Amino acid sequence: MKFYRSIVFTTAFLFVLIAPLLAQPHLKGHVELEMKTGLMNCRFTLTNVPALEKYSILLNKGMNVKSFKDNEDKLMDYAGHFGGKTNGEAIAYAFTNAANDTVALPSAFKV
Repeated sequence: MKFYRSIVFTTAFLFVLIAPLLAQPHLKGHVELEMKTGLMNCRFTLTNVPALEKYSILLNKGMNVKSFKDNEDKLMDYAGHFGGKTNGEAIAYAFTNAANDTVALPSAFKV
């Protein structure tokens, strides 16, 4: 019985340690730097994103967004580029629908 309790406790303890790691958003991509002009070209994918209704995607003002895409590489509508709200050195972006209403954050997207 003591051995069984030890296994249950160890399993529960490991789950408590590992579960938050599995729930963390994951950023993957690459950055190209052009030293002569100082331009940066970034492509990245954010996955395992929590389903949030109220959110802001904050990017530094110097990082101009070309597009946001979904998992199927379809363009996603977003607000923030023109007349976007600022938060310190960042511009706040959010995904929108055809009526320009903010929509829930998708579980994955590409920038």
